[in-house]
Amino acid sequence: MVASLAPGVLLIHGLGTNHKSMMKIAKLLEEQNFIVDNTDLPGHNTSPEDLKDTEWTEWTEHTQRRLESLKTKSSEVFILGASLGSVISLYLGANNSNIAGLILCSTALKPFNFKSWFVYNFSIIQHFIRYISLNKIISKYLGIPKDWKRYEKIPVSSLIQATKLLKELKKRIKKINQPILIIQAKNDRIINRRGRKQVYNAIKSEDKTFVEIQRGGHIIMSDENYDQAFDIITKWLLEREPSESDSR
Repeated sequence: MVASLAPGVLLIHGLGTNHKSMMKIAKLLEEQNFIVDNTDLPGHNTSPEDLKDTEWTEWTEHTQRRLESLKTKSSEVFILGASLGSVISLYLGANNSNIAGLILCSTALKPFNFKSWFVYNFSIIQHFIRYISLNKIISKYLGIPKDWKRYEKIPVSSLIQATKLLKELKKRIKKINQPILIIQAKNDRIINRRGRKQVYNAIKSEDKTFVEIQRGGHIIMSDENYDQAFDIITKWLLEREPSESDSR
């Protein structure tokens, strides 16, 4: 471990949004002297049409490259993911045992409402329904996030790609043994309590923490009580920073 380098944090946003949705937590971490890589996933921050033609392997390969780059600049690397970003974080954790820790916001290993279950099991739907409007489901399923940078519509094909990633992750989940922080909102209507417990129980890490945020919904980084989530994240990270004696 190199004493002169600071710890790094790779930020991975959710489906249909972009790095701008993670800028508040990125700024906070930088103020705490972390080296932050706040990246855009392939198919994001351009157009829904670009996302429509993007496969899940492009997301994982892109973040793996960013992870490798951040390792060269940091004493150790943590990954913080939101929603789809947390699934990618788990995938990277399973494939990179030297990651210092994972922070997962709003994640599950399988769908827990009928619509997402249907997409998960019947990918043929993408040939009949091309896009889902986010405007129609925000208040009902996603909470009331502020300054949430996103597409107006999500390709159904991208939801299919996310389910393929979930199915691949299930094969690897037992390989994860890094420290884990799981944060979920009590009012998350995308992922229920059973989904949260499933993630916690599936991970074999000895150092794992689950925290439930009382207000807000699925979009923790931008929703009500995001400041509570940020406090939890920074405290957890600072507790795991290497001491000077560790780095000698």
